[in-house]
Amino acid sequence: MVNLIRDPLTLALSHDGWHFTSVGNIGSCWEGVFTNPPQQPLGCLNRFKGGGIQQGLQYPQAIAVTGKGVEGFYVILSQNKEDIWVSHTPFKSLNF
Repeated sequence: MVNLIRDPLTLALSHDGWHFTSVGNIGSCWEGVFTNPPQQPLGCLNRFKGGGIQQGLQYPQAIAVTGKGVEGFYVILSQNKEDIWVSHTPFKSLNF
């Protein structure tokens, strides 16, 4: 069995759905904030054993939110099928 790590999670932007003008990193389990205790001392490595566990970022769900103080692109995802992450990217930081 091949063990592939799904990482990083990226976001590509397009005006028409065919031509993508930019791409950026939404998250990676190797980012410093998630590889130092207590947040995630093992990065992409699993903390627990299990037959269905796969390393990396899975099941991303995204929503664009407008409203005073909360504007942005939010992504909720599973990391290693062990933790849930929420990523927020302000609209103004997207080069679109």
